[in-house]
Amino acid sequence: MMKKMTKALCLLAASLLLTACHRTAGDAARQIDELYAEAIAAYDGHDRPRAMTSALRCVALAEQHDTLGLRSMAKACSLLTSLFHVQLDNPSALAYALKGYRAAQRGGFLDPIYIADVATAYMRLGQADSTRHYYAEALRQIRAEESLATYADIVGEMLIYCSVAEPDSAMARQCLGLLDSLPAERRPHNYDGSKAKFFETYGPLDSAIYYYKKKCGARSRLFARQEASRALMDIYHRLGDDRQSARYALIYAEASDSVAELVRLEQTRDAKNEFQYRRDMEAEAEAYRKASEARQQRTLWASGFVITLLLLLLAFAYYQRRMAQRLLRQMGIIERQRVVNDNLAQLALSARMEASPSEVLDRFHAAALGQGTIGDDDWRELYAALEQLYPDWGSGVLAAWPDIKPDQLHIACLMKSGLKDAEITRLMPQNRSTVYRKITRVREHLGTALLS
Repeated sequence: MMKKMTKALCLLAASLLLTACHRTAGDAARQIDELYAEAIAAYDGHDRPRAMTSALRCVALAEQHDTLGLRSMAKACSLLTSLFHVQLDNPSALAYALKGYRAAQRGGFLDPIYIADVATAYMRLGQADSTRHYYAEALRQIRAEESLATYADIVGEMLIYCSVAEPDSAMARQCLGLLDSLPAERRPHNYDGSKAKFFETYGPLDSAIYYYKKKCGARSRLFARQEASRALMDIYHRLGDDRQSARYALIYAEASDSVAELVRLEQTRDAKNEFQYRRDMEAEAEAYRKASEARQQRTLWASGFVITLLLLLLAFAYYQRRMAQRLLRQMGIIERQRVVNDNLAQLALSARMEASPSEVLDRFHAAALGQGTIGDDDWRELYAALEQLYPDWGSGVLAAWPDIKPDQLHIACLMKSGLKDAEITRLMPQNRSTVYRKITRVREHLGTALLS
């Protein structure tokens, strides 16, 4: 019984532990995904401080749980790389780009975008060999997966890098050929700028001017227009066309003023976002504290319930064990009484008196005075004599004391025969103190009615 109860308790504890572990892992994975979603929402809302904080928390939580949320961790690292590039913190951008690369590699979903993040980070730190290595790896993967349309922007960045930062005509022509093979609607937003950079480096300049003018159009973005007008100003200055160079210098100045105003507005918006972000973080911290307290309270209640259940099970097992021991003890008492009654019955049946009851009693009185000895046959004759002198005396003794022992029955017979305590001690084989204790116990159990 105890083995079964112990096994049941072990199985219950193991199941509770496994449930807690699975619940903890599931909660951590869900929290990682929620933090990444929060970071993306903040980034799309131009709230960079909140986006960076959420992404950093996402990466830290994913690193604590090793294999949980690797995809969200890689995406968060890519987002942090972009944010640190904006802050011109290129070492931090490289560190998180490498974290995202390793997480994607370990999770088996290494996309070219994570490789390109590492290449871009190395490029901004001026490490040409590493940049070329990772760009080449990204290009190989794009060609192997035939996913050019998805990663066309990356190929455009490679083309600009191979045309300007570290001229590499072989890789540049590969990238240009890949971009030209795409339909016009699938080409990246930096297609014209990439081709313009390529032709500016490798010629002809007429093609570079053509693509720069397309990039400098009225519908172009301010940053693209600023960059294209600056490049056209330099090209025309090298060609000696001062009129065109001055024209694009004016365009460049206008674009620069507009960009400066845009940057100022963005900085103002960032400052407002920072203030709002701090207020939101305080509210979020308060909500998180309350949620933690509630979760801790629930955990305490659950732990108390489990401990109470275990204590109840242990108490039930202990009660069952005590009941079994009590039952066994009662069964042992019943068995011993049966043996004693059988012995007494055999004693009564085997008793054959060869003398009268008075002669038997006189023999015991004489033995008590030291005149003769007592044997087993004498005890049987004494029992038969008392049964003859006092009918139903033996059954009365057994009814009053069911578990009486043979030596206690001998003492009862001697006391019924009228012997004194001192005389009884001479006839019993035990020492005097033991016999006196037994006499007291016999007197307590049988009383004067059966012994007088």
